[in-house]
Amino acid sequence: CTVYSGKSNIYINCKKPLRAVGTVRTMPYPGFPTDAQAIVMAVLAKAKGTSVIVENIFDNLTEKYKIKYFIYLHKQNSKNIWHF
Repeated sequence: CTVYSGKSNIYINCKKPLRAVGTVRTMPYPGFPTDAQAIVMAVLAKAKGTSVIVENIFDNLTEKYKIKYFIYLHKQNSKNIWHF
């Protein structure tokens, strides 16, 4: 895939369909950063198969933030089924 950015957007162009990655777990450095969670979730919403994102860094205080981008993706008619 090729990733490039515009003024206020990020674009991903892939020649082949995206595939699920299984489980992504946020971890302290050098692991997967929680700041990238929303971007990865948006990409995985278009992938074929099931992926799971597990938040290991923050507690329930961030639930409102996580739900916001989840709801936005759901409104965009993502064909994936989401569970909380």
